[in-house]
Amino acid sequence: IDSDHGLYFIYEDADYHGIWMKDMKFAIDIIWISDNQEVVHIEKGIKPDTFPKVFEPKIPARYVLEVGAGFVKRNGIKLGDLVTQF
Repeated sequence: IDSDHGLYFIYEDADYHGIWMKDMKFAIDIIWISDNQEVVHIEKGIKPDTFPKVFEPKIPARYVLEVGAGFVKRNGIKLGDLVTQF
């Protein structure tokens, strides 16, 4: 995946939306985002061999952003950040 691209999931409602690594070929960072666009949970460097483990946020989120491993660190993303653009 390109360093400035990702996959953005939009769910109908905020919930504990889980992500797994089934059929993935590379490691990713996962960012969960609340209804009010706040980063509420982050998992970094999740590798394909973690399947069938499911990664879930600690509080409900409405959006999930999957990006290449290292994106969170390179961009200084942290809990509580507000997401203003995609």
